[in-house]
Amino acid sequence: MKKLRYLLVPLFMTAFIRAAPAQSIPLEQLLKLGALPSGLPLKKMTAALFPPGWTYQGLVEHTQETYWTANDTEYEFDNETEAATAWVSLRPMPSGTVDVLFKTVSAKSFDPIRRDLKHRKLPATPVTCLECVGERYEASTYTVTLYSGKKGPYPYIVVLHQTSTPAAAAPPSTPAPGTEKSAATAANP
Repeated sequence: MKKLRYLLVPLFMTAFIRAAPAQSIPLEQLLKLGALPSGLPLKKMTAALFPPGWTYQGLVEHTQETYWTANDTEYEFDNETEAATAWVSLRPMPSGTVDVLFKTVSAKSFDPIRRDLKHRKLPATPVTCLECVGERYEASTYTVTLYSGKKGPYPYIVVLHQTSTPAAAAPPSTPAPGTEKSAATAANP
């Protein structure tokens, strides 16, 4: 009977104890993160950029990608590790834009973003993805690709790619050399 108890208690605990819900981030917040200018002190801005419960983690190893994780964790019995339930990273691109990646373990954190994209009436285009389902939504200034059913610690992934950067201020125009007019000739054409 004692052996049976040792077998049933872990099964009972696994079946009835729910994992902590993953932190959700709305599409508007992801768009704001993608529009951040470079050179900001991101570590100091965590409270302003994220809802409570997120922690700045630094750079992804061997990259310039900065990331944060939700303080909620989920225990994986298969490999006996504990991982954050959500992850957000900012990946600088050669074009000067920043891609935003949002990874989560929970469909409850992922589905509101899909609903928001559909509410904006953006057409969904299927994306080829091995062992998952992918769809891309294109707007005038950004593209959002959603992946669900991926293998690994985060089965739900959102990739936001800015397709244009805010217009830089144009320098004042100067006349071409040899075409300058003196003040006297400019007043009398």
